[in-house]
Amino acid sequence: MSEDLRHKVLLTIGIGSSLYQHGDAAALQRNADLVQQWINAAQIWLSGLLEKERLDVTAMQVYCLAMLARQVFSTGDTAWVSMGSFIHGAMQVGLHRDPKHLPAMSVLQAELRRRLWATVLELVVQASLAAGMPPRISLDEFDTEPPSNVNDDEMDELTTVLQPHAKDTFTSTSIQLAMLDSFPTRLRITQILNRLYPERSYPLVLALTAELTSALQTHTALFAADFSPAAPFHRNLVDYFTRRFLIPLHFPFALQARTNQLYHPSHKISLDAALALVSPFISFEEQGIGGGSLQLMVIGSGLFRDGFRVASAVIALALISRESQGPPTKSCQCPSSTKPRLRKNQMSKPSSATAPSAALPSTGTR
Repeated sequence: MSEDLRHKVLLTIGIGSSLYQHGDAAALQRNADLVQQWINAAQIWLSGLLEKERLDVTAMQVYCLAMLARQVFSTGDTAWVSMGSFIHGAMQVGLHRDPKHLPAMSVLQAELRRRLWATVLELVVQASLAAGMPPRISLDEFDTEPPSNVNDDEMDELTTVLQPHAKDTFTSTSIQLAMLDSFPTRLRITQILNRLYPERSYPLVLALTAELTSALQTHTALFAADFSPAAPFHRNLVDYFTRRFLIPLHFPFALQARTNQLYHPSHKISLDAALALVSPFISFEEQGIGGGSLQLMVIGSGLFRDGFRVASAVIALALISRESQGPPTKSCQCPSSTKPRLRKNQMSKPSSATAPSAALPSTGTR
């Protein structure tokens, strides 16, 4: 077995082990320690390739797996720091350019590069939100097209022409395509949140919310179809990776909703998003292996821990505010239909007609 293949296999097994019910805390810790050894070994191997300037597409596959494994098992919050060399390595290999602009290659290799670049983009934007730091990429720095909507078994090295399925047909690439559709919006959100002097106008916040809500509704339609083979785990993960951007976007405005009713949509949106994140749909099959996506949110680190922690804080603050301030006055009392409820994939779209024209003063935090 080649060195790169060995790292791919071990990292894949390690990432998958996060969904297994290990029985007790000691077994869970032993597994985490073992996977951490595999992560360290992969990073040492990658460092040697970087020094020898021998980075290629195969090495970037290992790089992606190592970065994802770190987000699941590592206890530190340094993933964003590593994103610099990660994105630079991907661009050095040429993943940021669409294969049609590069020397001739097979259809399989072209699709592989597009899928790999989509993975790089997702890891970068998620790490940026989790760390509260600027993203290391912008939309004008790449022209790689989305991968084709095809299944893995529909192409090989001999394939010369692809016949993509309709966008509403679930394939091996559907999850990546779903995340890519909302990537520009989520990238814009991280840029707004993490700039040095953030200035968030409420109309812009509502416009970005409408775009993200539309993406969530599209995801729901794709994964809820009777013929969709998507597992609940897939649906929960896509929902989590998308919905978690709504909370930091609206939270500064939600804090003012008690005294300024114009910001009430932000209170409702952030609370609904938080409730949805901490209560994903758990299938009967997932219950048998420890809760699947919910277990990943609880034991994971990095982007998984961050989203669950922020959502829990939003819910706690809402409960504390309700207990400490008592029922709202009649002038700002909310209809009973807007009381927080556990929701899976529903979210009310705020009306831009209630948005004030002035930007919210800086809160002093990101």
